[in-house]
Amino acid sequence: MVGSKSLKFATLDVFTSSAFQGNQLAIVNLPGNINLEQDTKQRIAREFNFSETVFIHDPTSDNEDRRVDIFTLTQELPFAGHPVIGTLCHLCQVSDPPLRKVNLSLKAGTLVGRYDPETRLAEAEIPHDVRLHQARAPRDILDCQLNTLPAGNQWPNEFPVVSVVKGMTFVLIAMPDLAALSSLDPLNQKGVHEQDKLDEGWQSSFMAPYYYTITEQTPSLIRIRSRMMEPTVGEDPCTGSAASTLAAYLALEHGQPGRTYAYSIEQGVEMGRAGEIHVKVTLGQSRGIEKLVLAGSAVLMTQGVLYLP
Repeated sequence: MVGSKSLKFATLDVFTSSAFQGNQLAIVNLPGNINLEQDTKQRIAREFNFSETVFIHDPTSDNEDRRVDIFTLTQELPFAGHPVIGTLCHLCQVSDPPLRKVNLSLKAGTLVGRYDPETRLAEAEIPHDVRLHQARAPRDILDCQLNTLPAGNQWPNEFPVVSVVKGMTFVLIAMPDLAALSSLDPLNQKGVHEQDKLDEGWQSSFMAPYYYTITEQTPSLIRIRSRMMEPTVGEDPCTGSAASTLAAYLALEHGQPGRTYAYSIEQGVEMGRAGEIHVKVTLGQSRGIEKLVLAGSAVLMTQGVLYLP
């Protein structure tokens, strides 16, 4: 039986220009005359069963920012990378005439988004609040992986814990080479339970390890291969929030004030859903981060109607 409410939806593959690659995303459009409870949005996200589902609220005026809510299978997030890039690509591609600029209102703040219809690339100047926490994650986060990692590697006793915004935190684990990165087993991943050790006021709603290795480094571009694995999520094909966190951390640790650093981060290779995440980090003269820009493309996969009771 068809429900009393119907909502348009689309699904996209994000951080890729090829179908069946990158990270899957569901986008649900909410007209101004329909108001859904957050619990209902959570149930819809579980119905799609993607890592994230986005709900776009139509603006009530031409100048109003579009409010966007982001849900995983279990919780709402203040910010996430592939939902932002996918939403920007979708909004700009389906608009007539095509849009080139869209502002999104997230729980983490307002985001300035731009889209180039020729390259089909969206970029988002994200509302960052990068924090390198005093506490560091102990080496035992790797204990479950040691039997799969190549022998002979010397591991540090602890790893940096970094937030890109309040509510999104990652443990950044540098791997010695691609062989070590590829040998990681997502089925053996140990959860991170360090939320209570974060700096005061920064207890995170989502926290996960992000493994990476630098594959190429030039003055103009740093190339990285990465993986994100977390027990409740599994392995994520392309994690824009983690990539933004890593790029910000590397720029702060190794960069010079006033310079801009570009990163190309490949993720999802080992699970057959490769994607490419672009991040640019501009450091201020006082060494803090002045601007953090996330970019990528997306492919429309399906469109349809969701019926609600």
